[in-house]
Amino acid sequence: MSGVVVGLSCDSSHRKCLSRFYNLAIMGNLLSRRRFVKTALVGAVASSFARFGQAAGESLVLPSVGQHTGELTKLTLGEASELVRSRKVSPVELTQACLSRIERLNPKLNAFITVTTDSALAQAHEAESEIKRDRWRGALHGIPIAIKDIVDTAGVRTTAASALFKDRIPTADAHIVSRLKSAGAVLMGKTNLHEFACG
Repeated sequence: MSGVVVGLSCDSSHRKCLSRFYNLAIMGNLLSRRRFVKTALVGAVASSFARFGQAAGESLVLPSVGQHTGELTKLTLGEASELVRSRKVSPVELTQACLSRIERLNPKLNAFITVTTDSALAQAHEAESEIKRDRWRGALHGIPIAIKDIVDTAGVRTTAASALFKDRIPTADAHIVSRLKSAGAVLMGKTNLHEFACG
């Protein structure tokens, strides 16, 4: 997967930025639409984790790969994926590091509406078991991620950051959540947003 999108500087007009990149990529036959969407998703997830750390005043200097558990949350998605695939870092260890960081920073940042600690650890253990049995599903296998709270997740509260839906628990996953689950991603919880994403 190309790191090009991750390196783009996209602020509030990120759709315009991604649109320009997509048009350039298609004109240059660099990426198929599907590969572009995958690459853009990876870039969005990676930049979200970077912004999460910046908002808390943490440095963005990347550590040497796999030196310390606290540094695992500063790995790029590509680095984390390679470490998990090569079994140098377990999905459980990576998930625990991310959950610890959420627990430490969320009271200050209010970045998560719902944290699914128990199910995330269960998914991480399952991913670890599959990877040990050489059942690698791809780049997201065993990688902890978060979903915006406007996206339906079966059995997990989805509020759209509104008091109107504070107790809403969908019975089915949104298509993107189904795809992430089938790719072996570890769902850590639901992230905050403007009410109904109108902000």
